Amino acid sequence: VRRPGAEALHPLQPHQLAFEACFNASPIRILFCDRDMVVRDVNAAFLETEGFTRGEVVGKTLAELIGPAVFERDRPQIEAALAGEAQSVVSWGLRRATRGRLLRIRHEPVRDEAGAVIGFLSMLEDTTDLHQLRQRVSMQDEVINQTSDALAVVDADYRYLWANPSYARLWNRL
Repeated sequence: VRRPGAEALHPLQPHQLAFEACFNASPIRILFCDRDMVVRDVNAAFLETEGFTRGEVVGKTLAELIGPAVFERDRPQIEAALAGEAQSVVSWGLRRATRGRLLRIRHEPVRDEAGAVIGFLSMLEDTTDLHQLRQRVSMQDEVINQTSDALAVVDADYRYLWANPSYARLWNRL
């Protein structure tokens, strides 16, 4: 990822500029770590959500940054990413900024031009709201399906779009 003054030494190609723009604008928290698990870059979403400055993150080992308990939990997925296999897990956050939040964590290998893994991206997406919405919808579906009231949804042309089991039983359509 580009550093101040690097343009004169190695101008970035359009696809690199596009990647950098996506990296920096993404609402998903992203860290780039090298093979030694040292953080080499971080996006704004990570800094804002975690409450860090760039200087507090870049140059630290991942274990220093996220703490030993979280690091040990994530280590197998990180090592698999360093071996070239993308990993994705859904897990409850353990750190101050993520405690009580359901996170989709993806570790994606980063390769050089020759295909060798030079590091990995760790991407953290907070899926708590989606999880809670799914739980509410599931509960509502269960209530509607279990009620003895006959319920149906019909469109403007009087076509059935949906009916619950009680409605189907009422009309002998179960």
